[in-house]
Amino acid sequence: TIVDEIPDPIMYIELDFSVSMMNKAAKELGGEDVNAIVPKCYKISNTTSGACADGSPLCPIEHVSKTKKPSTKRHVHTDNKGKKHHIDVDARPIFDNEGAVVAYLEIRRDISNYLDVQNQLLHETKKLTHISMHDSLTHLPNRRLLADRINHAIDRRTRTGGEFAIFFIDLDHFKEINDTLGHLIGDQLLIHVAKRIRQMTRKGDTVAR
Repeated sequence: TIVDEIPDPIMYIELDFSVSMMNKAAKELGGEDVNAIVPKCYKISNTTSGACADGSPLCPIEHVSKTKKPSTKRHVHTDNKGKKHHIDVDARPIFDNEGAVVAYLEIRRDISNYLDVQNQLLHETKKLTHISMHDSLTHLPNRRLLADRINHAIDRRTRTGGEFAIFFIDLDHFKEINDTLGHLIGDQLLIHVAKRIRQMTRKGDTVAR
């Protein structure tokens, strides 16, 4: 009852990869062999795909049998609905009184939701970093990023020599455009000028606002 209440699939696996015990979560995985009298572990949950198979380099039990140490392998399984699941398959040896491996205990953890959250956080972090380093209108590097790149250029010149140049570009009568045509037209002009300048500069150059 206790094992059945554990949400992670748990299987007691014999040396020939046959499963002599599995909890409720393991039975719910499905697979072509899940209802067999003595199912094979690598045929459980692998209805459509799965890395684990007899002799597979991604089989943690193969690693445990050789090293007598716990092993965890990352698998990607596709369920019947076509959804991919990232599974950490953890296998551990079970020893007899003389220290010989007599069976394996395997626990599978679906970490798909964790990876989704992690990827979302990484995306948001990159997005916030970009916002903090770039002008919101033209998407050019802002004063903060410009100062950082100038410092890098100074450090590079100190180490290797050579020169670098800084150009200050001003738009003549820009205030008159804002006053007569409106700030929306002024913003469109800034965006257009930024694109023109970027087309004229080299890949390693920095154009900042």
